Amino acid sequence: MSTKNAVKCGVDKLMLSATEAMELSKLVKVLTKLDSVTIALQDEELTTLQVRDLFDHTIAKYPIMRKYLSANAASINKAPFERALVKLQSGRKLTPVEREASAMLLAPAVEETSLSEEDSESEETFAQQALKRRRLAGPADIYIDTGFVPPTSNICERLFSQSNLVLSDQRRALRPATLEMLVFLRANRDLW
Repeated sequence: MSTKNAVKCGVDKLMLSATEAMELSKLVKVLTKLDSVTIALQDEELTTLQVRDLFDHTIAKYPIMRKYLSANAASINKAPFERALVKLQSGRKLTPVEREASAMLLAPAVEETSLSEEDSESEETFAQQALKRRRLAGPADIYIDTGFVPPTSNICERLFSQSNLVLSDQRRALRPATLEMLVFLRANRDLW
């Protein structure tokens, strides 16, 4: 619409100035970047480490997000456990608090059988076998693979997206229990 026609229709007051249009263009670019993060969070195979990497990258670019996305944010229910998961997935050492929070992820101790030692065809002495066992065992705790633990935001993002799809204009009058059942059935569609 030309400026002349906008003045005739009285819409000229609603049109953006050049500086406002530039500001809006910058804002759209920022929102596009943040939208790419929200889409990446919905990936089913995302690990807690990858979510932390996404959040840390977002915080580095937009420091105002630190309050909401940092590892110690108020929205995190069990921060030591989440930090322990991230450190386990990245292979870093845990603090005592994180070790306590992740105690349930310790791998069960494996007992060595004496048959395997007797059947070994190597010419190792008994002392060499003992030293080798010490080297293999190492002082560090052994944890199970934590790749199966889904990040909470991943599940919630998907659930909220599906809830918005179910709650259409015609279904606004649904009771909460009915809406919950529809969302549950939709989320578990592959099971029925």
